[in-house]
Amino acid sequence: MAKDNSSNDKTTSRSAVASWSGYNYQGKVGIYVALKKIKELIVEGSAALNNLNDFLIEYESPTGEDFDIKKDGKTLSRHQVKATQGETLCSYRTVIDKDSSFNITGVDEDKRYLHVSENVEGWGLSEEQYKSKYPRRTWVANLKKIRLYPYDNREYCPIGEINGKCSQLIEEIFNKLNPQSSSHNLQSEEAEDRFWRILENLDDEITKAHESMGENVGKRTYPTIRFQDIKDIINGEDKISTSIVTGK
Repeated sequence: MAKDNSSNDKTTSRSAVASWSGYNYQGKVGIYVALKKIKELIVEGSAALNNLNDFLIEYESPTGEDFDIKKDGKTLSRHQVKATQGETLCSYRTVIDKDSSFNITGVDEDKRYLHVSENVEGWGLSEEQYKSKYPRRTWVANLKKIRLYPYDNREYCPIGEINGKCSQLIEEIFNKLNPQSSSHNLQSEEAEDRFWRILENLDDEITKAHESMGENVGKRTYPTIRFQDIKDIINGEDKISTSIVTGK
């Protein structure tokens, strides 16, 4: 769930997990990023494909943002999601300026991402360039070096397009993992079904996290999905397991 920008309290914002359905934009964006990483590993012929349990998506953790991509406990990339926020740079002040709550600790400068559902005009322009192009708007310095996440040839993904993008990646991943099955490439309907299976598992983990938060005073729970589980679902295997990671 995209967070309320009026709150600068990280603890409060983290409670978004308690009211969050796994079917919303934030959850789907996390799955999309994981799918892209899996495809990247396949294309590279990486040996890491044999150890996908080392990779995971971690949602709403106390030290992260909306989600992190991790390997062996190390943050590979950190992501904040803002749906229907606006097209002006000023609309994202709470993400990029000096008082931003975006936690940059433990993540490389070029791996801090913002996901948006509409084009943000003037992102990346200098103050002089921005004021020249948009003289009536307020420029905001991107002091935390946050990048817009790329979706193919643009840096935003409309809410209505994220499902299709995820399903397309699932098709591509299945067909690359199973080249011997060229006579039966995964069809779009099958890919969509497997995408929803991934989301259903995430929704279950959100529910468990919500219930656990009420049972464990002073503790936090946050859902994760391992890349191996995503791969298993894509391949149509029966074993589907996600885990809850608990922190204090």
